[in-house]
Amino acid sequence: MKKHVVIMAAACVVALFVACSGDGKKEEDTRMYDAQRDALEQAREVESVLQKAEDDRRREIKEMEKDH
Repeated sequence: MKKHVVIMAAACVVALFVACSGDGKKEEDTRMYDAQRDALEQAREVESVLQKAEDDRRREIKEMEKDH
C-alpha cells in the first residue's frame, strides 16, 4: 500500500512540474498530450526504481532472517 502512495505522489510531482514549466503561452493540444505522455513515462521510470528498491529491501530482510 505504501508503495502505491509513493508512486502516486511521484507521479503528481512530475505532473506538477510539467504543468508549471510553461512560459505562459497557450500550447496546442498535441503538445499537451506530449507533456502528459512524458510525465507518464517519467512516472513509470520512478515506479521501476521504487520497485527495485523494494525488491532489494525484501531480499535484505530475508537474508537477515536466515542469519538468525
